[in-house]
Amino acid sequence: MTETAPTRRIYRLSSFRLDSSRKFMERDGTVLPLGPRVIDTLTVLVENAGEVVDKETLLRRVWPDANVVESSLTKNICILRKILDDGNHGPSSIQTVARRGYRFVGPIEQEADPNASPVLESPRGARSAVIFVAAGIALLITLAWGWSSRRGAQETFNVSDREYLVGRHIWLKMERSEMLKALDRFERAAELNPKSAFAHAGIADAHVAMTMLALGTPADNLRKARAAAIRAVELDSNLVLPHVSLGFVKLISDFDPTGSEREFRKAIQLDPQSALARFGYGILLSHSGRLDEARTVLANARELDPVSTLVGVESARVEYYARRYSRAVELLNDILYREPASSQAHYYMALSLRAMSRPGEALAHLRQARVTESVLAEDEAWIAAAHDGGAATRKLLAERLRLVAANGAAPDVLLVPAADAGEVPVAISALEQMWKTRELPLLQLKVHPRFDSLRSDPRFQTLVQRIWRE
Repeated sequence: MTETAPTRRIYRLSSFRLDSSRKFMERDGTVLPLGPRVIDTLTVLVENAGEVVDKETLLRRVWPDANVVESSLTKNICILRKILDDGNHGPSSIQTVARRGYRFVGPIEQEADPNASPVLESPRGARSAVIFVAAGIALLITLAWGWSSRRGAQETFNVSDREYLVGRHIWLKMERSEMLKALDRFERAAELNPKSAFAHAGIADAHVAMTMLALGTPADNLRKARAAAIRAVELDSNLVLPHVSLGFVKLISDFDPTGSEREFRKAIQLDPQSALARFGYGILLSHSGRLDEARTVLANARELDPVSTLVGVESARVEYYARRYSRAVELLNDILYREPASSQAHYYMALSLRAMSRPGEALAHLRQARVTESVLAEDEAWIAAAHDGGAATRKLLAERLRLVAANGAAPDVLLVPAADAGEVPVAISALEQMWKTRELPLLQLKVHPRFDSLRSDPRFQTLVQRIWRE
């Protein structure tokens, strides 16, 4: 008895050929690197061509056994539009219908069922299946890395990759409570595959993030970050992520803006579609005061990854640095609509609202930001200045001065309250001590509004010039 192959649904979409049953799409005989969830998203839209498919239906059809956020669907739509509309300057094949869902409006032809010639017996079909598996795995890894590029890598998807993927997913949350978990996953990936450039880049990124989030000892974090980033570049210098990691290290550990810019530009050169490379470059540009350039680079990153919380927050931070507080609030509201628990978004919302003389709202967001007790005390006092004339800030500064005198606490605890209180000599003295050990807050001096009270002091200007090697 001859077995009958299952019915296959194949559609022609202009120059594309979609095999929805086998979950792949090709163009001119070349299988495109689309994951199965992306194919499922397109299939639902094509099967209902001309009709609006609401978001709930799409989420239920594409992820029947999982609870996912709407941003996953949005990302799939972005991927499909980029491929289907490549080179097309007219309307997109996939329309967004406000507050409802999406509609496929492109040309469609359905092919006849090809079961009379089973695909598994066709050399071309067999070759396409192999290409599809390899391409699908590569895209799955690329998407889950959230902005990385696999260019030049020849690794096989294995346990090490899975550990890395989980670590990167956790890392992208950029939460203090989660970063040690991300580091653990990256370290497991490196143990399973010591030659994985991705795993070592992940270790470097975790230690950089820990420094920014006030976890662990900064000197120890940065030493480990540098070693891991250098190792990642040694393992594969053609990958984007190692250069991004090294760019961060050169900026926050070495205070080397020239070297940092070289690494970020190299990463963008390797993959112009890497939103993470542009995100890193945007941070360098914003801290160095090149705000217009930063705005452009981050706008490009948002086009590449429109639902990225990190890119969105950094874009808002540029507007905060530029004293365009209303625009910062607008961007942050968009993020919090999608990700209501984002600590970073709540924090910069608090700063922006305080600068707009809206202290009550600012305080509400600050208390959702999950910052350290030290930062919380500084910012609560600063927000209270709208009502108490700065009494809380002066009280906090006096307490910390006693702490430094009695216990030898690090001088950086004086910087922010001294700047907020307008105590310029105290703030400058703290900065001079911090420069000796290259403390991370120094990188914000050039642009952060909280330091405006210090800008006219020649010693402050000299320090900024040293930091940025001007």
